[in-house]
Amino acid sequence: MTRWQVSVPEPRPGEIIYADTTGVLTRHWNHRDAHRTRVTEDSRRVVFVLETLHATRDGDLLKVAADELQGLLAPHAEQTVAHRLGPAQPQVAA
Repeated sequence: MTRWQVSVPEPRPGEIIYADTTGVLTRHWNHRDAHRTRVTEDSRRVVFVLETLHATRDGDLLKVAADELQGLLAPHAEQTVAHRLGPAQPQVAA
């Protein structure tokens, strides 16, 4: 193993993983951002993650936050889309 390779265990069942077609961006929720996914003036597709551990309690608050974020982004974007992920819908097709 070179100094740039890291031994990463397989994800546990139910573990949250953010990934794209290039690879895993982050694991264990969203506590670390990946350098290659930073937002710049040249960004064309951006993802904002709004999350909670208590969806049944906080779901309405997340909806309000997502609507507010879309309103703030709309003047600067050609399109905004919100997806709600959960156990019944764990991923969104690109």
